[in-house]
Amino acid sequence: MTERPSPGISGRGDDRRLVGIRRFTLFRAATPVRLLAVVLLCIVVLVAGLSRRGGHTTKLLLAGIAEDPHVPLTVIGVPATSSARYLDGTSVVDSSAGSPAAVAAKRWLAVGLVPGQDGTTRAIATRALLDLRLLIRPNGATAAGWYPPWEYVWPRDTSFVVAALAATGHRDDAVRALRFLQRVQRPDGTFAARTRLDGSGAVPDDRPPQLDAVGWVPWAAWTWFAAAAPADPAARRE
Repeated sequence: MTERPSPGISGRGDDRRLVGIRRFTLFRAATPVRLLAVVLLCIVVLVAGLSRRGGHTTKLLLAGIAEDPHVPLTVIGVPATSSARYLDGTSVVDSSAGSPAAVAAKRWLAVGLVPGQDGTTRAIATRALLDLRLLIRPNGATAAGWYPPWEYVWPRDTSFVVAALAATGHRDDAVRALRFLQRVQRPDGTFAARTRLDGSGAVPDDRPPQLDAVGWVPWAAWTWFAAAAPADPAARRE
């Protein structure tokens, strides 16, 4: 019989103590490519659902997101009509390859791994990772998207981002996102449907807490824990 996970997330000491979850079997066989594929699939399904209302196709809102070439991690929306191209391996468009943002993006990619069996899948994974990097704010808040209706934190979206970044070796970013969720978790263990990026509180609406977050967040914490200490039995006992 496997040991049950602790209900809380602890921020004391080594980051490996962040999660009290020691055994969790859901998605145990997930690979970096599969996790990124799931994230991309969720995005595609969301876009497809939004694009069809009453049988009519709506206009594309954005072509993507980019980084300010001079201020790393500052997000710029790319207009749907733009023909600009990203500099290779970055989220920067129409700028010098030596810009601070471009250099920072390349260094960030080099910290972890870019999954993929060939050039095409690696290119897709690279773009997905760069987008995920821009979704996480310095305080750990993870935006569901960079268009007004989605510029909030949804626990389930953050959970998939954490899983993907943990699997690809960008574990510090994943920890920041988990810590944000820890700070906004309600005393009864639930999460608001959506939370403001500055962590100031839930966004008022008529929706009750979305209880799936109570499952997704522990799963995300487990994926981080499993990736952070795969061969450290002592860490698993903490």
